[in-house]
Amino acid sequence: MSKNKTPKREREHSIQESIAKLLLETGHLVIRQNSGVSYENGRYTAFYRILNNGSSSGAADIFAFSNGNAFFVEVKTKSGRLSPKQRNFALLCKKHKMDYIVARDVATVQQYIATGTVPELPKESVKRKTLTLEQLKENLR
Repeated sequence: MSKNKTPKREREHSIQESIAKLLLETGHLVIRQNSGVSYENGRYTAFYRILNNGSSSGAADIFAFSNGNAFFVEVKTKSGRLSPKQRNFALLCKKHKMDYIVARDVATVQQYIATGTVPELPKESVKRKTLTLEQLKENLR
């Protein structure tokens, strides 16, 4: 890696910090979601579990709350793509009438706060199978 290239993780983290700062400044309750697992005493423990689908990954990076409303923000770089589990979490949010935003910059979240308009999910190809909302509903039965 060249000296001028910043690792993707750091760039996403920088965008996340800027979005969290904006949300805090605009009076939101902000929760930064960490994903992954911990290994201790011979046992793996997930940091969280989405009980609707049993997944321990895919939840949005940021949960924001204000005036009784909540929305989720998944932060991606300009070239970043949603994983199948992230896309499925977005569909789960839609099913429950919760706003889910893919933000590649602070301006996307500023626009959402100003208008309440949720941008469409990126139409990107994924290597693994992504469930449709109907398939997700069937899996939850």
